[in-house]
Amino acid sequence: MHDMKRKSRPEGPANLPEHLPAVMAHARRLAAVPLVRILDLRTSRTAFRLLLLLMMALMLWATLLIPRLEQTVLMDFSKVPSQITILQPEGRIEQLTYASCLMDAVDEARVQIGDHDLMSLPADLPLEPGQAYELSITRRSEFTLMWSGLAVEAISEPLTSVDLLSRSGYDDIDLSDGSRVEQPADDTLVYIAVDKREYRISEEIPFGKVYVDNPDLEVGKTEVTTPGEKGQRDLVFEEIYEDGVFISREQIGTEIIKDPVQEVISRGTKVVIKPIDRRRVGSTVLNSFDQIKSLLKDNGRQNYETFSDNGDGTITVDGKTFAYESVSKRRITSYDGLEVCMHMGDHSPAINHNTASGVPAQRGLVATYGKRIDGKVYPTLPMGTIVFIEGYGLGVIADLHGVHSNHELLDVCYNPGETLNGKALPTANRTSYILSFP
Repeated sequence: MHDMKRKSRPEGPANLPEHLPAVMAHARRLAAVPLVRILDLRTSRTAFRLLLLLMMALMLWATLLIPRLEQTVLMDFSKVPSQITILQPEGRIEQLTYASCLMDAVDEARVQIGDHDLMSLPADLPLEPGQAYELSITRRSEFTLMWSGLAVEAISEPLTSVDLLSRSGYDDIDLSDGSRVEQPADDTLVYIAVDKREYRISEEIPFGKVYVDNPDLEVGKTEVTTPGEKGQRDLVFEEIYEDGVFISREQIGTEIIKDPVQEVISRGTKVVIKPIDRRRVGSTVLNSFDQIKSLLKDNGRQNYETFSDNGDGTITVDGKTFAYESVSKRRITSYDGLEVCMHMGDHSPAINHNTASGVPAQRGLVATYGKRIDGKVYPTLPMGTIVFIEGYGLGVIADLHGVHSNHELLDVCYNPGETLNGKALPTANRTSYILSFP
């Protein structure tokens, strides 16, 4: 860009302003001639004429000089504007300005110059009156590229999102591992590095139990034939980190490290009949009865509200789970101590009888068959055995019945008078579970 050349000023006749000091000095010398000398000169006609001609010449010279002096004094070049042309992406601006420097003229034109914009001329360039200037402005923006929390700033001409992504180099990054590039703002690109790590938690695998009937082992006894061993497995998780910061954890699999070994238990089925020990039978029954008494719920004919056979050697009664030794169908009848006394006519008025164990007849007690041999009584089920009878509930073997035709029959007991009031369980074959032996 070239500045316009400044035009030279017009000169007066014979370069009058340059000779002005000499003329003025000559005039001052003439003014200083004494009046006496002038009067003396009048005596000489020739001298007088010369003096008159000189004065006329001076007057003519002054007539020509005064307009030039006025023109010289009145011409103030500080009042001559400069011309500036501003070329910018937003458009072209042309204006006249009296500003002394380029930046002041740009401000007058209300053109904004960003911190990173480029100007073709210095901002502090002095402006000469009457001169023409052309200024080009290149717009530039600041961009931020972030990588794993570190920011790098760059300056460039304004870019589209596509151009910014391409020129940043982020477009060539492998994002198959879940990493990604985000653009939260027009001038910012953020690369988020995703790191997936495997995380394991080891835990034990409990072993199961299986019961095998053993006819050579006494009922109520068990033996472990194959000890159980716990297994081990790893729960495999995938942890996700973004720029080193933990984000989430998700289980993606399970790996068996060691299989558990099932425990095999031999369960006796051999019934060994032992006579009732009169000295201990009461305490044996009470000890078992104390285990179930708080669980009994008066629900009409039942001592429970809910029941289920879990199919794995356990039953659940009112939310409590019990393992059982054996299960079978048995004939079930019912009685209460007051009804027995009235039927036999033992007392008048009738009273509630005690069971064979000495414990008063009541809900939760059950009678089994007892066989008398040589003065001793051998019950089919040991006194104190805990049972569960479907339709009745939990009970303890505490009494004897004399139904010789059915040694497997169980007679369930109710509170005094309940059977007379219609709460007796109808006689029927019902599923019965032996939960434990004393």
